[in-house]
Formats: sequence, structure tokens, C-alpha cells
Amino acid sequence: MATQALSNLEKRLIEKTMQGVELNCPEIEIGALSATGHPDHVIRAEAIHDLLTGKYGAHPHGIRVRYARIIGSTPKGAPDPSFEFNGLKTPVGLKLERCVLNHPILAHDAHFPWLHLDSCRIPYFQADRIRVDGSVYMRGLTTTRSNEQGAVRLLGAYIGRNLELDRANIRNTFGPAFHAEGIQVDRSLRFRAARIYSDHNTGAIQLVNAHVHGDLWLDGTSVRNDLGPALNAEGIRVEGSLLLCAGFVATACSEELATVHLMSAQIGSRLDFGTGREITGDLWDASRGQERRLFPRRTAAISNKLVNESGSRLTIDLSCASMNELRLPTQTVCEPEKRYLRANKCSSKSKIIVTGLAYSMLSQESVHPYWPHWLRRHMNHFDGEPYRHLATIFQNSGRTVEARRLLIRLENDRRKANKAQNLWSWLARWPWHIVKRSLIGHGYRPGRALLGILGIFMFATFMLLKTSAGDTIHKPAMRIEGTIVPATSSLSSAPKTPASFITPSTSPSPSANVVTFTNPASRSDGCSKGEAIRLAADISVPLINTNARLRCDFRPGSPTGFAIVALLLHVLGWLFATLFVVGVTGIARKD
Repeated sequence: MATQALSNLEKRLIEKTMQGVELNCPEIEIGALSATGHPDHVIRAEAIHDLLTGKYGAHPHGIRVRYARIIGSTPKGAPDPSFEFNGLKTPVGLKLERCVLNHPILAHDAHFPWLHLDSCRIPYFQADRIRVDGSVYMRGLTTTRSNEQGAVRLLGAYIGRNLELDRANIRNTFGPAFHAEGIQVDRSLRFRAARIYSDHNTGAIQLVNAHVHGDLWLDGTSVRNDLGPALNAEGIRVEGSLLLCAGFVATACSEELATVHLMSAQIGSRLDFGTGREITGDLWDASRGQERRLFPRRTAAISNKLVNESGSRLTIDLSCASMNELRLPTQTVCEPEKRYLRANKCSSKSKIIVTGLAYSMLSQESVHPYWPHWLRRHMNHFDGEPYRHLATIFQNSGRTVEARRLLIRLENDRRKANKAQNLWSWLARWPWHIVKRSLIGHGYRPGRALLGILGIFMFATFMLLKTSAGDTIHKPAMRIEGTIVPATSSLSSAPKTPASFITPSTSPSPSANVVTFTNPASRSDGCSKGEAIRLAADISVPLINTNARLRCDFRPGSPTGFAIVALLLHVLGWLFATLFVVGVTGIARKD
């Protein structure tokens, strides 16, 4: 077939390219450009291909065209072709701005110095394993045709600088919208204020095992998938921050995967679901006022329309992910209505997966008091590890009181989870659970046991002081060398006691040399207040023995109720002492 002669516009393109100057066609609306056949706008793809291969020479500034319609020649009866650059290594870069392409671009294994497709309208773009030394700009890109393999497909690609899709409108009803599994971007990957729609079960945006050396921006972006997750970035590695903030909206219909699937993701700096910063940098082709409209001060809205078998909706999966700072506001998971949280209820059925999640700090937007509610009501499956990790964060920041409260909440929530799994086991452990919870806070508040011992001691002291006034306790007699001597008598005065006050023993045995005092009016055998307090300490405080019973004890023949109460106080003292030891040593926490 003879080569078609160059048109005047194509000759101008070659001339401008050799001069390193951009070709500006007459300005026209993009909608009118897609339907025009005017020679001032139409350029054949063959002319672009010849320039890329260096047929007419090359200039470092590359090929730059604006307001052109790139067409391809289709032989009669042949299938619709594509612009194929497969395996092509071009000496210069290509920039098409506000252009319309009537055929898709295929650039598998191609090598470009740089590639710009700003505000272009294209059926789809597929370039597996493409290598671009500079940046790839697809800002404002619009795809017009669906494809099972992806509207924008960059599997295993390498981008030496930035990959930017700001304000892009990518739509695919047969496959993923953006499929870039295993892509490597040496700087930033940006989807700022973009609109992404897909109908595919593996994800609208697929960044599985991708590696971004800078930041990954999806702030202000709307992602929707009617058959699967919105963002599937399992195993992604971002050296900077992952920003899903400032009005980021993700809607999915996924039963197996969460709407935002970040399992095993590694974020070097910050994962942000919050409102973002007030000024997030200049947005391509937008004024300052328009930026504020495109990036509203609103937290991420993530939803899943499909309910799984357990009756929940998986929205965020952060299992085994790691980051330095996590910003996960309350509104991203559920509505922060305190009346629901006080009742331990919530109307939202959204579920998050945070098992194995590791972070060094939480921002103020995360609203820590709501985290225990999430961990109990919004986790897909109960797991104690997220509780313990959050408690560690609290302890490292000096908030030990909150850490203890969270760990106590963990034990209570674990008890509730066990009740749902095994009712009989829950009933068997219920008494021990109640004792631990009320007396030592599951081992995290052993000071309660000391307060219990103090309370028992005070009650015993009050009881003995009252009974001493009622003549229930007395000073018992002491047996010394065969003689019973009242505790109030001194040993030196005992022999000087007149015989008329001594009654001999009724035993006829000559060896008995025991005498007793029989004149109560001559002595006072009541206990002092100090002796009563010492006796209370012996009764109620274990491991303390002041030998108070040698100086003060219950009078023989006193009501048995006092002895029973004393025994009960003694048992309670040992119980609280045991619980204190169990709590301090951590035995109670090893359930």
C-alpha cells in the first residue's frame, strides 16, 4: 500500500517538532473536536509514529500538540485498530494536550523519556511493563470505551518521576478502571479530585503490590464499583503518605473484600482518612476557589452496599498493615452519636478489619474514646490484639489511665464474645469473672484489693471499739509457772495478795499450785482502744500478727455472732490479700 501524503497540518507538526516548538491548533471545545473533520485539527497516527521513531529527526523537547484529533486508517472490513507502540523505544517524549484519539493506545514494553496526555479523550490506554524515565501525566484524562483488561492498564510499569491523574474521569463497565498491579513510581502517584467508575469484582483501582516512593494522593476523589471493592491495594508499599481524605468517597458492592482493601500495606508516614489539610497544594487546571470546592473539609465517606453472610458490610481492611501515623476519624466508621455509644449500641453495620494493624501514633482526628466502641461493635471478628496495641500507644504517650480502662474493656468484651460462642463455658467462668472485674479490675487495678482490706480493717476496728464498751472483749488471764494471773496484775504484786482474796483449788492433788483472783471489784479487765485496734488488725489484715490476743480477746461466754463476724472478716481479709497478689503479679491477666 502506498504511503499517504502528508497533510499541511502534519507538515507543520514536523516543522514545529524539529524546532522544539509546540503545535497549537485552533482552540475548540473537546466535544466538538471529537466530531470534527476539519484539516486544521486532524492528524494521522502514522505521522505521530514516524516522529516518535525519529524518521524526520528528533529534538529534546519532543512532540507537543494541542487541540488535535488523532485518527487512524481502518481498511474496509478490518477490525477497529489501535495506536500500537508495543516494544517501541522512542528518542523523544510525547505530549498531547486537549486532544481526541479515536483509537485506544497500546504501548506494552515501550520506553518513553516522558509521556503527557493532559485533558485528552481516549477509548482506553494499556501499557504493561512500560518504562518512562520521566513523568506520566494523564491529568483530566477521559476514557470513552469499556475493556475487560482495564481502561488504564499499567501492569508492572516503571515511572521514573510522577504519575498524575488529577481530575481524570475513568469509566469502565466491563473491567477495572485503573489496573496497575506491581507498578513502581519513583515519586508520587496522584488521583486528586478524580472520578473513577468500574464494574469489576477485583477492584475499580487496583494497586496490588505497587511501590510508590513518594506520596499516594486520592484526596477529593470519588471511586465507585458496582461489583467489587473500590480500592484494592493489598501489599502496597508507600514510602510517604497515603491520603484518602478531603472528601474522598468510596462506594462498593463487595462481599469478600472491603471497600478500601489495604491488607498488608506498608505506609512510611501517614494514612489519612480525615479532613486533610486546608491547603493541599495547587491542583492542575483549577483556580484557588475551585480547589476549595473540589477538596471539601470533610472526612472520607466509605460505604459498602453489599451485606455478607454475617450481616455486616466490610468497609475498611487494615489487617497486618503498618504506618507511622493513623488518622481515622469517627465519621469514617460510624456516626458519633453519644447516646448510642452509652447504650453500647450503634445503628451502623459497617465493619473494619484491624487485626495486626501497627501504628506509632493516632492523630487527634481519631477521637480515641470511640475506638473501644469500634473494636467491640465494628470489628469483623473479635480479637484482643488491636486492644493491646492501642493500650501500648496510650502508655507510650503517658496516658496510663486510658490504657488501663481499655484493657479492662478488653476483658469485658472478650467475656461477651465467649458468651456468644460457648454459653456453658461462659456460665462456668462467670463467678471468677465477676470477682476479677469488681475487686481488682481484671488485674489492672489491684489497688482495689488494698482498699478492700482497709475497709475490712476499719469495720473490724469500729466493731471492736463498740464491743469493748459493751464488755464483750476483755484482757485474758496469763498462766505463769502454774499460776493464772490476771493480765492487769503485775507479777511482783501477785505474791503480796492477801490470802483472804485467794480461793484454793478444789483439786486434791498436791502438785496443783494454781490459784485465781476472785475479787472482780479490785481490778479492771477491759481493753483499751489501742489494744482493740491491734486486735482488729490481727483479725482483718493477713500476714500481720501483733500478738494482740495475749492482751485483748473476746470474753468467754460472749455471743457467738461476734466470733462468726470475726471469722468472716478474717476470711475476707485473706481473699483481698490473695487478689492483690494475683493482680500485681499479673496472674489474673493470664486468662
